[in-house]
Amino acid sequence: MVLSEELARGTPEAFIFRQEFAIVRRDGSVQLTLLPEWGQRVLDKRWATVHPLVRYLAGALPPQHLVVFAPQDARELRVVQRIVLAAYFYALGGLPEDEQPLLKALLQGKGG
Repeated sequence: MVLSEELARGTPEAFIFRQEFAIVRRDGSVQLTLLPEWGQRVLDKRWATVHPLVRYLAGALPPQHLVVFAPQDARELRVVQRIVLAAYFYALGGLPEDEQPLLKALLQGKGG
């Protein structure tokens, strides 16, 4: 998933490469980046793991690069959609006021 240059206002750590902020893999998992505090909540809920290059090649990727597990049912798909939306807002450079309740619900594990 790639943003246009004019929309890609996030910090460099919000992107995988240039304006790319997420990659949906063949197996259904999603590589993306999140703000560290958002990413920690996603990791704590066990919806993702740290990208292998972060672990094995220190400095190859910033620590907020994650691989979100492929959803196995409709409920998990809704959770993954919200995580991707959080990555999208990170890449945009901020969270619109009207979307803050959605992200708060995600981080608290509600909904979906």
